[in-house]
Order: sequence, then C-alpha cells, then structure tokens
Amino acid sequence: MKQLEKLKNDYLKLTLEVFFKNMNNAEKYILWTSKKRSSYFLIPNYAVLPNGDYVIRQIQGIEKQVAPKALIPYEISAKDAEPYMQQEIAQVMNQVSSLFSDIVGITIQNSKHIALLSLSPEQTLKALHQ
Repeated sequence: MKQLEKLKNDYLKLTLEVFFKNMNNAEKYILWTSKKRSSYFLIPNYAVLPNGDYVIRQIQGIEKQVAPKALIPYEISAKDAEPYMQQEIAQVMNQVSSLFSDIVGITIQNSKHIALLSLSPEQTLKALHQ
C-alpha cells in the first residue's frame, strides 16, 4: 500500500514538474521597440494590449498600434534590451542561413538534373548507377 502511495506521489510530482516547465516555455517575452527605436518594451506573448496610436515593432518588422499607457509596465532600458536584441538577431541570422542553405541545395539538385538531361540515355543510366 505504501509503495502504491509513493508511486502516486512520484507521478504527481513529475506531472507538476512537466506542467511548470511547459508554463515557463509558454511565457516567452518579445522585445518591441518604439518606431524611432528610442524606447524598448519586453512584452509577454500572452499580453493583450489595447489599440491606440503608439507604434511599436519587433525586429522582424511586425508592427502594432497600441495605447501608450498600456506599455508602461513593460518598458525596459536599452542596456536591458541588448541581450534580447542579440538573441533575436541571432535567430533571424539562423533563419536566413537556413533559407540560404535550402536555396543552394535546391540549386545544386536542379543543376544535377539539368546535367542528366543533357546526357545520352546510356550515359544517364550509367550516371544514375554510380
């Protein structure tokens, strides 16, 4: 009986750990800047800001118009924003690098297909079996 109770407690503990780990991942913050990049805001994904006339944007160029007063709790200094900017720039660079690799791979694959088309049927069969 004690073993069963221990298993239940261990299972509950593990379930809670997984739950809180997933919650922490869900609470991602996105760095937003003012249009002139003079103010920085670290806003959680789940935050719903009221519409307004103040333009904020992400590094990827996504823009929102929000009420300026709604941004007050999320404003951070340029120094505090720097690590988030570096992280987002690194993510953008990785996406560009991946896209470039895909384009190069497709180009190489297409050039191989074009080269095969210029061969005689016998040469094509020989090239395919190498």
